[in-house]
Amino acid sequence: MIRGHLKIVVMNLLDRRSMSGYVLMNEVKEIIGSKPSPGSMYPLLDSLSRDGHVTIEMQGRKKIYSLSKQGRKLLLMINKKKDKIIERLSEGIKIFESMDHGKETEFFKMFLNEMKMGKLPLNHLNPELMEFRTALFPFLISKNNKNRVKIKKIIKESTKKIKELQ
Repeated sequence: MIRGHLKIVVMNLLDRRSMSGYVLMNEVKEIIGSKPSPGSMYPLLDSLSRDGHVTIEMQGRKKIYSLSKQGRKLLLMINKKKDKIIERLSEGIKIFESMDHGKETEFFKMFLNEMKMGKLPLNHLNPELMEFRTALFPFLISKNNKNRVKIKKIIKESTKKIKELQ
């Protein structure tokens, strides 16, 4: 799960339409590739409700959650901060692009453009990319060069196989 970011994902979903906690969990799964547990979703929704960011309407036994005016104001503030961060990153990429003549920056520009549009970049490859990142990270910080050589070989072979699909 994207620790610490479930709140933002849920608020963005509720900004689009009202829905039950169960539907929210499934919508989150569609966006990030993994379904949050009820043990993380419902306490979050209760907290958002207590803070006045979400309203609850009962439909039979089902609770339907909606983003409140206060919640929309908070989400607007969060999205403005996100936009400022993306803009700073874009400026940094432009500087890097001038140094490498644009060879290595296309991926980063695509990534940031997806984020500007409110999309999760490479969403269609989640949770596989999350698992890959989690598996790779310990080796990136390790000083064990023996494993780095093996990892480079695996990545090179995988890259070759992906290119064969084109």
